[in-house]
Amino acid sequence: LSGRYFTGTIPTEYGLITTLVALDLSDNLLTSVIPTELGDLTAASSFQLESNMLCAQLPTQLQALSARDGVKWAVAAGNLLGTPCLPPPPTPGPTDGLNYDDSDDRLIAPSSTSGANSSG
Repeated sequence: LSGRYFTGTIPTEYGLITTLVALDLSDNLLTSVIPTELGDLTAASSFQLESNMLCAQLPTQLQALSARDGVKWAVAAGNLLGTPCLPPPPTPGPTDGLNYDDSDDRLIAPSSTSGANSSG
């Protein structure tokens, strides 16, 4: 699942797949903390989460997995581990009333004096 431009958070339910031997979510746009439930993936021999936007501290449960011999571990590189998680950006609101100008490739707010230049 590497490089698929996934966004959002890592589902905690992934920790329920206890027979999973490899988890590769690298090179996506995942944000937030790494779920502690991933520490239940004790059968995993490959664990790759690098190059996302994951933040906060690495859960203790995962630190134990990373210390095991024979585990391919790539988590910290390209992430924001150890830094506070920022709130997600606000969801853009509707663009009601905005007009698109093809000639300038821009959005224009509606005029408050609509029809003021008409003669009569």
